[in-house]
Amino acid sequence: MVESDEILGKKIIFVYPPDLVKSQLLQFLMDKEFEAYTLLNYRKIPDIHKRFPHSIFFLNIDAVQSELEWQDYIRSLNKECPGIQIGIFSFKISKKENMQFYLFELGISCGFIQLKQGVSAASEMMMKVLKANEVKGRRKFIRYQCREEDKCSLNFDFMESRVQGEIQDISSVGMSCVLSRLPDSLVKNQLIRNMQLRLRGVLVNVDAILLGTRTIESEQTLYVFLFNSDSTEKMKSKIRLFICTSLQKNFENEFSLETG
Repeated sequence: MVESDEILGKKIIFVYPPDLVKSQLLQFLMDKEFEAYTLLNYRKIPDIHKRFPHSIFFLNIDAVQSELEWQDYIRSLNKECPGIQIGIFSFKISKKENMQFYLFELGISCGFIQLKQGVSAASEMMMKVLKANEVKGRRKFIRYQCREEDKCSLNFDFMESRVQGEIQDISSVGMSCVLSRLPDSLVKNQLIRNMQLRLRGVLVNVDAILLGTRTIESEQTLYVFLFNSDSTEKMKSKIRLFICTSLQKNFENEFSLETG
């Protein structure tokens, strides 16, 4: 069964994001647990929309093309991709009537964000747009399903022995994993101190509580852990950065993205 956007939320895709967006706004959205990507080839928008039709594309119309070329391209997107959701970023365009042209004449549905007002105003406007479009869905935290090439592993000491395992999926609040051996004395609500996660070479130390177990297709036991509520924001930021970097990498690989 395909999980709906109502549950998983929608993807946010920044097309040619300016430095203000890359350095600050993306971090802001990552901390708020939104799933955001960057795209440096506008020609890929139709392919991405076909694969993820409810994504929101924010176009930086100060980049790559002239404003008139962007306007023509937006018209072509509206024809080629019915229902596409587009928002606009710009430092250059500040007159109200010019911004309204995009909203009313070109049918931009996700707002015009004027970046000269600074990151605080841009973030506030962005949150209004995302809330109005129910971008987050019911999901509170971004979860990443680890791949073999991610080399996501863990280890911890338990009952005077070392337990190792492979992480199956992870969010900033918890994870599921398969352990290399089955510690029979590990029970529900058990607190594991100083568990070490290795996320593609980045080490993260956490305290975690076992929520439960279940059997997966390979007849292995999947252990589900919740990170201790005392976990630091620094630890969560490391995990979020890994998740967002991994999602971006997979996004680029899926669409064979090149700049253009």
